[in-house]
Amino acid sequence: MKSLVKKITALSISLYTAIFNIIPAYASNTTGITIQPNGSGGFTIKPPGTMPNMGQTIGSFQSTVEKTLMPTVESVASTITTICAVVSLIAFLVSVTKLATSAGNPAARQRALQGILFSGVALALFGGAWVVVTFFWNFLSP
Repeated sequence: MKSLVKKITALSISLYTAIFNIIPAYASNTTGITIQPNGSGGFTIKPPGTMPNMGQTIGSFQSTVEKTLMPTVESVASTITTICAVVSLIAFLVSVTKLATSAGNPAARQRALQGILFSGVALALFGGAWVVVTFFWNFLSP
């Protein structure tokens, strides 16, 4: 079994090396950076091809992200924090009910108090996270 794992590991490493290191070098159609001496004792360095206009590229990428990705992230974050806050509230109410029904049993009372503590802290954290996510997304949205 160990020899099979070693063979699979060696094959995986070989494939990884071939795919990510060797093949891209041969697939490149550019000649690389051109370095030419100029007449004043210095060098002129020319990158291959034309350089993109980064200001325009970043601006269009940012507007695309703001229009497509951010609403999705906002709804997912708000949904997750809402679900976690509701689950924490239900756990808190169950723990309060267990405390009410412990009726003199010290072990059950201790478990109920511990459940109230943990679910109360979780409710505060997830409820606060929901407020932060909702407030900041509405505050920061254009």
